Amino acid sequence: MLAHRRFEVCGKALMISLTVVFILFPMIALAADYMQAETSSVKKLDLFLGKSIILRSIERIKRVSVAAPEIADFIMISPYEVYITGKAVGITNLTLWKETKSAEIYDLEVLYD
Repeated sequence: MLAHRRFEVCGKALMISLTVVFILFPMIALAADYMQAETSSVKKLDLFLGKSIILRSIERIKRVSVAAPEIADFIMISPYEVYITGKAVGITNLTLWKETKSAEIYDLEVLYD
C-alpha cells in the first residue's frame, strides 16, 4: 500500500514537471526570438580622444549605456540626440534603447587623433 502511495505521489510530481517543461520551454524560445528580433546588429563607431560627436536617432531614445565610462561618456541633449565624448583610448559598447522597445548597439572605439 505504501509503495502504491509513493508511486502515486511521484507520478503526480512527474506530470506537473512535464507540464511545466512543455509550457515554459516554448515560451522561453519565443521570448529569445523576440529579443533577437528587437536588437539590431552591432554597428561600429570610431571617435577620437578628446573629441565629441552627436549621434542622432529617428526614434525617441529612452535610455543610454556605456559599458566602460572611463573610455567614453555621453550626455542626452534631446530625446533624439546623444552627445558622446572620447575620454581614453580603448573599445567599449554603447547601447541605445528606444521607446519602440528596440535597441541599437555600437562597438565604440576611441582612437588617438
